[in-house]
Amino acid sequence: MFLLNARHISRSIHQNQQRDIETIAKVLEVSVSQCYEELRKWRTLGILEFVRVPVKDSTSFMKGYMLSGMTVNQLIDKAYSQINMFVRRTR
Repeated sequence: MFLLNARHISRSIHQNQQRDIETIAKVLEVSVSQCYEELRKWRTLGILEFVRVPVKDSTSFMKGYMLSGMTVNQLIDKAYSQINMFVRRTR
C-alpha cells in the first residue's frame, strides 16, 4: 500500500498538484487535527520543509510541505539496503 501511495504522491509532486489536509489525513488514517500535529512534528524533526513552488503558466506560488532532499535520500538508502538484505536471505 505504501508503494502505491508513494507512486501517486510522487506523480502529483512532479506535476505540482496540491493535496489538501483531508487527503493527507485519510492516507495517514488519522483525524485532520492529528494530521496537523504530525506535520508540525515532522517539520520540527527536519523531515518536511515548508516550500513555495511556482505554479505553471502563472506568476503565483503554491505553498506547502515537501520531503527534504536528505529525507528522500535516506529513504532510498534504507529501501536499497532492505532489498539487498532480502536478496541475501533468499539465496
